[in-house]
Amino acid sequence: MTINNWQKSIFHQGLKKYKLIKAETKEEVELKANLQMLQWEEIYLKKLEKEKRLEEIKTENEKKKQKIINRQILIEKHLNKAEGLTNSANININNIRNFLKDSLKTQLFNLDELKDNSKFSDPKPLKSLPHNETDLNKKPTSEDFKPKIGLFDKLFDKISKKRIELKNKIAEENYLKAVEIHNTKINENNFAKQKYEDELKKWGEKEKQFYKKQNKENNLIDKKKESYESKNSEIVIDFISSVLSKIHFPINFKIDFSIFFNNENSIIVIESKLPLINDIPKIREVKYNKSKNIFNETYLSDNELKEIYDGFLYQIALSITNIIYKADKSEIIESVVFNGWIKTIDDKTGKDITCCILSLQTTREQFLSLNLERIIPKECFKGLKGISSSKLHTLTPIAPILQINKNDKRFISSYEVIKDLDESINIAAIDWKDFEHLIREIFEEEFSQNGGEVKVTQSSRDGGVDAIAFDPDPLRGGKIVIQAKRYTNIVGLSAVRDLYGTVIKEGAIKGILVTTADYGADAYNYANSLPLTLLNGSNLLHLLSKHGHKVKIDLKEAKILIEEQKNRLI
Repeated sequence: MTINNWQKSIFHQGLKKYKLIKAETKEEVELKANLQMLQWEEIYLKKLEKEKRLEEIKTENEKKKQKIINRQILIEKHLNKAEGLTNSANININNIRNFLKDSLKTQLFNLDELKDNSKFSDPKPLKSLPHNETDLNKKPTSEDFKPKIGLFDKLFDKISKKRIELKNKIAEENYLKAVEIHNTKINENNFAKQKYEDELKKWGEKEKQFYKKQNKENNLIDKKKESYESKNSEIVIDFISSVLSKIHFPINFKIDFSIFFNNENSIIVIESKLPLINDIPKIREVKYNKSKNIFNETYLSDNELKEIYDGFLYQIALSITNIIYKADKSEIIESVVFNGWIKTIDDKTGKDITCCILSLQTTREQFLSLNLERIIPKECFKGLKGISSSKLHTLTPIAPILQINKNDKRFISSYEVIKDLDESINIAAIDWKDFEHLIREIFEEEFSQNGGEVKVTQSSRDGGVDAIAFDPDPLRGGKIVIQAKRYTNIVGLSAVRDLYGTVIKEGAIKGILVTTADYGADAYNYANSLPLTLLNGSNLLHLLSKHGHKVKIDLKEAKILIEEQKNRLI
């Protein structure tokens, strides 16, 4: 019988297997153990390889699954985007179709609503004392600290005397200490009172200034309202401009307008820029094509686009007219004239063109009797005797019912001066009437490039307006006041101030001051932030040269010539 005297325990970590190996010799045990471990290792490696392949397959499947999920998410995202773009397109179209009805909900403000009626909001200072005043009214006395002398204190003369002296000393110290504390508390209260009084005074002054400023601003609004109700043209135009600037359009379009108010007949004229048909969004629907991964857009037909565009323009005219009447709470505006202008390119000539394509005049009573919730814009416009072509999208020019007033009884017949000028003529020395007509001629040449005109007023001899220009541009045009100063000395600040006053009085958009000399620094500073243009002698020569006219300005010579003319008249 074989006896296995040798044995060895082996364990495979990866397979978690254990075995006891037995043999007759040590070498045999080692050999069997090694063979077993090799067997286990082979099995373990095959297991690892199988698990690795399974993991790779699992990873690959996960990637495929995630790719499908991502694709689905992307498709969903694109579908939602297409739906959102479609909804946005439909909202845009509906907003354009319902612009007039939506504008009826616009909250309009009046001048009274601009007033500040708020209360002064800074908290009033609180009187806070660190110590109770009642307690401080009771001042410590020496009696409050008088020591108690008992029988024991009097038993022995020497001892009792020292004890009594010690108690009295301690009592005196406590009393003095109490008085000191009491006085400190009084000082602290006095300091707190003074601080409170100072803060209260500052608060009162701040409150006073708040209401003073508030009253001043409210008084200005009252005066503005009084000016508005008294038909001050500048105030009326400023208020209506503020109202119209707050109109929100359903397309990427910003209103641009000029306004004229005639306070004699209470007619207000609005010259407004209109959008072009290309400003109207054309998309009707957006769909996402999954197979091609592209967005397909469906557009409005040409006929639909034209119908929407025409309807929108009619709505703009009616909406702006309505807003003006509703904002005019004081009812000083009796009639509104709306002229709609377009600026585009003439397809035939390639040139820029500006023309009026619709015009509407209404009276307050007539317009406010309408039920704008239920009207058809085009039919309403025609019913109000508005003027336009039957198809607005054709941009057919029409003559406005009424434009900014160019009739002025001060206008006189003009005569030519420029044709007789040459480089030998010193325009700083010519007759002042000739100089005013010269200015009219050169500005007429300048403004005529854009269809404008310039008219000379009756001779003012520096007493008012020398000429008035009319710029027809609906966006930046209007009435422009021109004053001519044939001076040989510096033009002072007062002349520039007078010009600005004239601009306001005339209801003009701008003032131009022309001189053969120059202006002081204060005049330039004053005009810098105002709708004023100052042209000196050098500027005037440049303007004349620009239009082919050669003249000269010699101030020294002019002074001598003018003085000689005066002497001859004496």
